[in-house]
Amino acid sequence: MYPHSHPHISGYLERPDGQRLFWQELGNPQGIPVLGVHGGPGSSSNPRWSMLTDPDHYRLILLDQRGAGASTPNAGDIHTDLGLNTTDHLIADFEALRTHLGIDTWHLMGASWGSCLALAYAQTHPDRVRSLVLFAVTAGTRQEITWITYHMRRVFPAQWEDFYAAAGVGADPTALPAAYARLLAAPDPKVRFDAARAWCTWEDTHVATPPTPVSRIRPFAPPSPAWSPTTGPTTAS
Repeated sequence: MYPHSHPHISGYLERPDGQRLFWQELGNPQGIPVLGVHGGPGSSSNPRWSMLTDPDHYRLILLDQRGAGASTPNAGDIHTDLGLNTTDHLIADFEALRTHLGIDTWHLMGASWGSCLALAYAQTHPDRVRSLVLFAVTAGTRQEITWITYHMRRVFPAQWEDFYAAAGVGADPTALPAAYARLLAAPDPKVRFDAARAWCTWEDTHVATPPTPVSRIRPFAPPSPAWSPTTGPTTAS
């Protein structure tokens, strides 16, 4: 680990649809460029990432992704259109920042969701990527998403039942992200807020709650209301 350094320059990148993206640079301004891609989504960049790169050798560039950190509009605002915050939008933002900063090629360093974004960017712009450094890796595959939103019910059964119930009547338990996407796009601000809170509570479960001991994991039984993979819940909760 290297000493924690501080940004020597920062600014905002103006993007279509009123998006203003905050960026900052650390390390050697003449060094080899590295884009740090934070996780989340909804997290933000962190200058402590400078501890992962040699400040004499690398030019570390950090960007707060759409809706996150100091970028605006903030995703927490109930009026923010999340339809403008997609993987394609984020990839285009990275490319716009590269052009804005006059960088030809750069390394990408991504964590968690950021590792998925770094992979997606590299697939889209392979000629602009020198290398990838990824940790807490997720490829964003359907199998991974199903594992975290469905199969983890075996480890956190009570918390998963709350997560499933909050997805609404008719939600397919094996495809809860689709149900939550609909709720997060609902016109009612309270519906959006409750969905976001339920989703974050489920995610926090994996960080803050000790897993159920294997000896105590019970065989899974469909929560009430009863459901089937094809018809979903059959009664109101």
